[in-house]
Amino acid sequence: MRQFHAPGRVNLIGDHIDYMGGTVLPMAIDRGTDLWVRPRADRRIVAVSDNFSDLGEVVADMDAAQSRPEWEWVNYLVGVAYAFRTRGVELPGVDVRVRGNIPNGAGLSHPPHSNWRWRSRSTLWSVPVPLPPNSP
Repeated sequence: MRQFHAPGRVNLIGDHIDYMGGTVLPMAIDRGTDLWVRPRADRRIVAVSDNFSDLGEVVADMDAAQSRPEWEWVNYLVGVAYAFRTRGVELPGVDVRVRGNIPNGAGLSHPPHSNWRWRSRSTLWSVPVPLPPNSP
């Protein structure tokens, strides 16, 4: 199982204007999110969050094209797998464990752990994932 860490951040200026070309000044903090991953032989995402232990293990279908309420937060991961498929990239299933120590509602930004880790072509799936030419 591979482990990754993304630091949390605070935006001193520019909250929500960075994607509109504005000036921002984000700064990493000493809290963040850890992610442990390993590939599976099947087409499932089997995920657990230490922060939401009441949800238990969530098992989702990587080939789904729509979210399901029972998949909770794992729907985002299913959506990223779907986006890869629409670009012709098939991914293996994956086991995922997530734990963060940024308090909910504290006004701090969670790291974009789901975003950058799931989109990084090899981090989450721990295998090389080639993208078609001219892919972002």
